[in-house]
Amino acid sequence: MECEVCGIYTTINWGNSYAVRCKEHASHDEEVKIDPSAFTGQNRKPVGPVSQLVIIYIVELVLLIPWLPFAALAAMAYDSGKIWPAILLVGPFHAYPLLILIGIVSSIIAYKKGKYRIANVLAISPMIISFGWMMLLYTISSLVRGFGN
Repeated sequence: MECEVCGIYTTINWGNSYAVRCKEHASHDEEVKIDPSAFTGQNRKPVGPVSQLVIIYIVELVLLIPWLPFAALAAMAYDSGKIWPAILLVGPFHAYPLLILIGIVSSIIAYKKGKYRIANVLAISPMIISFGWMMLLYTISSLVRGFGN
C-alpha cells in the first residue's frame, strides 16, 4: 500500500477505511475523495477469456503426463476379448488427447464468435468427459458392489 499523501510504501494502513495513509499522515486533515466505483468493482480488472482458456489448455497438457502410464494400464481392458464393454469402459479415457484437440479447436471457434462461456465449457470438456466417465463408472460399481469390497 502506498500513502495517498506522500506515496511512501506502508504495510499498515493508518488512515480510515477510505484512505491509505502512512503513520506520519494518519491524522492528515485533507479531505478524502471517495470513488464510488471502488465499491461496485467497476475498476477491477477481470481475468480475460483468453487467459482462462490458456490456463485450461496448460492444465490439460500437464495432465497428459500422468495420463500416459494410466492409459497403458487401461489398455489391459482389451485383453478379455469382449471389445464393446472395454471400449465403453476405457474408450473416453483413451480418447483424452483427441478430445483435447477437438476441445481446443471448438473453443477457439466459439471464442472467435464471441461466445466466451461456451468456449470455456468446450475447453474444459475433455477433462470432464475422460476423467468424469471413469469416476462415474467407479462410483456406480462401488455402489453396486459396496464400498468396502
